[in-house]
Amino acid sequence: MNARRASRNFRRAVRLDLRRLARRKLAWLLFALGLGQLLGRLLFGLPEGSPATRVLLDAIRVDFLPAAALLMLLCMTRRPAVGGVRLAARTLSATLVALACLGAAALAAIGFQLARGYAELQPALYAHGLVFNLGWPLLHLAALAACLHAAAGAWPAMLGASALFVGARLAFEHPLLRFGAPVGPWSSMNGYGPFLAEHVAAGFFWTAVGALLLIAAHVLRPPRGRIRERCTRQVGAAAWTAFVLAAAFAAWLVNHQPPGAVAARAAADAPQPAYARFDLQVELFPEARELTCRGVAIVVNPHAVAIPSIRFAFPQPMALVSLSLTGAQEAQGERSATYRLNRPLEPAETLRIEFQLDWRREDLPRERRGAGVLANGTFVTIGQIVPAVGPREDAAPALLRVRIGTALDQTAVAPGTLTRRWKENLRSYFEYEAEGVFALDAPVFSGRYAMTRRGEDPEIYAHPPHLERLAAIAQRRSGKAATRWVEVPDYHPIFARPWPLRDAHAVAAHPARAGLLPVSERLLTTSMDQ
Repeated sequence: MNARRASRNFRRAVRLDLRRLARRKLAWLLFALGLGQLLGRLLFGLPEGSPATRVLLDAIRVDFLPAAALLMLLCMTRRPAVGGVRLAARTLSATLVALACLGAAALAAIGFQLARGYAELQPALYAHGLVFNLGWPLLHLAALAACLHAAAGAWPAMLGASALFVGARLAFEHPLLRFGAPVGPWSSMNGYGPFLAEHVAAGFFWTAVGALLLIAAHVLRPPRGRIRERCTRQVGAAAWTAFVLAAAFAAWLVNHQPPGAVAARAAADAPQPAYARFDLQVELFPEARELTCRGVAIVVNPHAVAIPSIRFAFPQPMALVSLSLTGAQEAQGERSATYRLNRPLEPAETLRIEFQLDWRREDLPRERRGAGVLANGTFVTIGQIVPAVGPREDAAPALLRVRIGTALDQTAVAPGTLTRRWKENLRSYFEYEAEGVFALDAPVFSGRYAMTRRGEDPEIYAHPPHLERLAAIAQRRSGKAATRWVEVPDYHPIFARPWPLRDAHAVAAHPARAGLLPVSERLLTTSMDQ
């Protein structure tokens, strides 16, 4: 009976809060200002090109979200809520108001797309972009405002909640420090891809923290003389449950985000050989996000002294399966191994090495987990999948032959000339050869690409809806340069800068790329024509 009464009171409180807010002129003014700023951006501030959904979502986040957040804070700090039910009702009503405002902004954006004749509306992207990326953190902001309001008053709550919410999100990248979390990278090629589990865990962590903040607001609200009375057994049980949930999600996030460990490299206190040739077989399994690299490598001694032993470093997230050469292992580390040769490697002498490494994505440092093997749009370099020998600065141009096996519906791209392609065992295979490339920095791609080449224009490998757009940009930027442009997901921020397109030919002509130019999908909808 008490539960039924509480539920009825809760619904009544939500309706009452919504009606009261609807009668406030300041609320409508904030909404109008936010919408006006968004429309101004849509009409006059978008980059040249198609009004893609991801671009309009960025416009909503930058130009409209502050107004929606202020409107929600206005609802939360109108006056102290009496009782836990009223407090929860006010938090929900404030969040519903913010979501309704974001929905109105999305309708305006969709209307703008239709007016421009843009057909790729992507309603699913609008839905989870507004609710998951933007709306969910606003729920946590509402809980913070409720706690600060109960402890310090309306204006401190408004200012403190805004400062903490914005400052933490600007200053920190780790989701345990970025208040409210989600908002993460999204790709037309993969959705949230490898980031989905992290963002869901971060969202639930901050929801548990929000529950603790609401409990604190319930206990601290005026009159202060009754604080001890409010610390009941039920309140303690709720606080303990929220704390345990927050701790569990925090532990998961910490365990799945190793601190930025960098791939180990061989020490430089003794001369080491350098790679002169690679013959690699790379097996990609995009849906499982797995990779196996088997290969034969030739190393050469470029020094004037003999080399008695070779130290190998195994880059994250590769795990050593086998390694053989004419020598015996004398030391083994977590990501390194040292082999003493049967006889020292003389100057200019070569040595054959055979190896196999497997990709273990759980070993990736957090800052690199967005890169690598993906369901669509794999992007790795040779240096990420082969053992490192000697300092990277001693690397020299080498001969590279790589055979790439991938999913049947995907196309693999690597530096050099495509010498052969075939299908076998329901998989697609591609063989490339390149001479005189810095092989360790050479990229390897795989994705459900559409490909086009018109006369002497560059070859374009792109997500099918983006093919014509990227082809038009490539034709203007690279002229008749014999380059290949390959689209990669928006998880690679370094390629979201304008510099690759300002001098596309020079970038693609770098010896490490051998005519390949990685292009982030974000460039197709933002600054690509600047």
